Amino acid sequence: MKKLVRMGVAGIAFAFLSLASTLVGMEEEIPLDKLPKAVANAIVAKFPGAKLEEAVKETEDDTTVYEVELKQKEQEYVVSVTPEGKITEVEREIAVKDLPKAVTGALAKKYPHARLGEAEEANADGKTTYEIVVSIRVTVDPQGKILNEDAAEDEEDEEGEDDDGK
Repeated sequence: MKKLVRMGVAGIAFAFLSLASTLVGMEEEIPLDKLPKAVANAIVAKFPGAKLEEAVKETEDDTTVYEVELKQKEQEYVVSVTPEGKITEVEREIAVKDLPKAVTGALAKKYPHARLGEAEEANADGKTTYEIVVSIRVTVDPQGKILNEDAAEDEEDEEGEDDDGK
């Protein structure tokens, strides 16, 4: 009986957290055939021949944006579009090797022992930015002194090497 009560409380807590996160930034899935015409037309014009995969409508602070996932020529994108059809952001995953040298140089300087993971390029308002997952393992003693830093192990180590390159 106690187990059922605990499961019920956990279920209620999960439902409450889900509802709360939805209310903070209202997000609802939209069938592709229900996208506003201006949104669909803007995407088709920018990405001819693209296959639209899914869409959500986000409303935050009385501002609505449609985020549409699409695939064009083997590249996946997430495109943010206003209801009026203005594209506000285009995001795509890129390979770490395709990051600009200035970006990888800055990361190597700031995080010399880190391993670079997934990378994303975003273009919004004419500006390009990059978001990169940086993995690093840090060993810290109970007093907060950093004892060691090294690259976090990656389960998908392509070359089968350990962190020392062996």
